[in-house]
Amino acid sequence: SFEKLSKTFRQMNRYKEDFTAEELGRMQTEVTGRICASCNQCAICWEENTTPMYQVLYRFLQALQRGADVNESAQELEQYCPYKDEMIEQIMLVFEKAHLNMAWYNRLQENRDVIAQQLDAMAYIMEDCANEEQDVTAREGKLAATMRYAWKERGITVEQLRILENSHGKWQIYFQGKTRGTKCISVKEMAKIISSVSGRSFKPVKDSKALLGAKSMSLLFCESCRLTAYYGVAKAIRDDEQVSGDNFSFQMLDNGSCIMSVSDGMGSGYAACKESEMVIDLIEKFMEAGFLPDTALRMMNSAMVTHGENNLFSTVDLMRLELDSGIAEFYKIGAAVTFIRHGDEVRVVEQSSLPVGVFAGQKVPKITQKLENSDFVVMVTDGVLEHLHVENANQTMQEIIRAVTTNNPAQFAREVLDQVLLFTGGRVRDDMTILTAGIWER
Repeated sequence: SFEKLSKTFRQMNRYKEDFTAEELGRMQTEVTGRICASCNQCAICWEENTTPMYQVLYRFLQALQRGADVNESAQELEQYCPYKDEMIEQIMLVFEKAHLNMAWYNRLQENRDVIAQQLDAMAYIMEDCANEEQDVTAREGKLAATMRYAWKERGITVEQLRILENSHGKWQIYFQGKTRGTKCISVKEMAKIISSVSGRSFKPVKDSKALLGAKSMSLLFCESCRLTAYYGVAKAIRDDEQVSGDNFSFQMLDNGSCIMSVSDGMGSGYAACKESEMVIDLIEKFMEAGFLPDTALRMMNSAMVTHGENNLFSTVDLMRLELDSGIAEFYKIGAAVTFIRHGDEVRVVEQSSLPVGVFAGQKVPKITQKLENSDFVVMVTDGVLEHLHVENANQTMQEIIRAVTTNNPAQFAREVLDQVLLFTGGRVRDDMTILTAGIWER
């Protein structure tokens, strides 16, 4: 239903770039109604079948529409109309009003496009939510019995146990129970027991209780991934500002993916910070809700188009890493290049596009890379690259990143920023942010 409603909105859209012959005719009628109706020469100019005034006015309006020089049309008009100046003034007023109306009409169509995109995204997330995890407890009855027995030996009473499998084949273990007597057991120890008997690696979900005690509680364990990631960040604020216009985010999601993102607000100071903070906040909420990045970015872009406060825009640099496969998807909207260090090689990921919120129909191309154990991903804002004052900023950054020896992501980012500041003489002419992520096998 949502998809059909979205299609209906899209079919309503008919953007206008030029006026039709009928619309130009209506403008001509409006002009003559204002000027010629009270003129004593009206009958001479308009009622004769051979009058050239129709063609003269039409050519004048066409010249305005094309953005061409109207001096020639004005001279032609002067030959036939004694009130040339008043006529031209009215033509300009009528044309400007029609042009403004067309701009508002196209803005209405753009808002319909925005609504259609939001409906598409809602259709996607509703369909995704409808694909619930499959309960495979009965199918894995032997494993469930083994878990119960292993926990029983550790003094744990199992009240309820369910094994769930999602669409990606990943398992989740739902447990409800308590310990016997007054003893407690670590939830991480329980996860180790599950891993031992199942042959799969499990961990408690984020924000779980640390201990299971004599009071019954519910716990959820999710299958962990082959890779893990840690991040570090280094920032420098523009010399004449108090706050940075850059913001960043790093998320480890329960669905087995890692999200890192950087947003650079246009300009600097509080206004730029507020704009980029809004972008990062929207990204975090969409990703936590389960949207894929391209859907989330389209929804965020449409939200920023309608927001449009003071014509401020922000860049978006986003990476989504599948922690099982190591496949990384990069999405760039007006963002600077990203660097990937793999051994002694430093690869560059770049994509040219406008900042977020410029227009509703913006497409977000995806760039795919494979990441391995001990790889580093380095995201930077344009303030880092634009003030190196070298012939090839990307190549210089590759050399700086290649020379870093630490495996600590925070220290990695700090060392890169220190090297960049050597090139700028310690001055910070624009906000600088360096976000790094180190990838390792568990």
